[in-house]
Amino acid sequence: MANSLRRCCRSFGTDTTRPSQRMGRTGNVPIDLRTHVSAYVTVGELAEYWAVSRRQIYRQIQSGELLALKFGPRLWRVSSESARQLERTSELGPKRRGKPHLKIVFGHRTKLLESSDPERP
Repeated sequence: MANSLRRCCRSFGTDTTRPSQRMGRTGNVPIDLRTHVSAYVTVGELAEYWAVSRRQIYRQIQSGELLALKFGPRLWRVSSESARQLERTSELGPKRRGKPHLKIVFGHRTKLLESSDPERP
């Protein structure tokens, strides 16, 4: 059934790929913010590039982390420069807080030992 639907849609020129299988507006190549020349990207393109949901991009727009223009109820364009800046300022990896420690487990008991390494903060 699905194959016959695909053949039928292909004969009429309809796209049968899922949105997750499509790449950015540029064809088969997803966007790359480092080389993207347009001033704006779509929410879908940015979500695909960052491998997050569209909802996450909308949350960042609502919080003010991303600058965007709204043209309609579901039509947003995100500033490419704002997206690049968010990439640069975002911290990757967990933060280290306090003194590093070593966790030793003895059966059902656990003991934490503070590190005495002067190289680590």
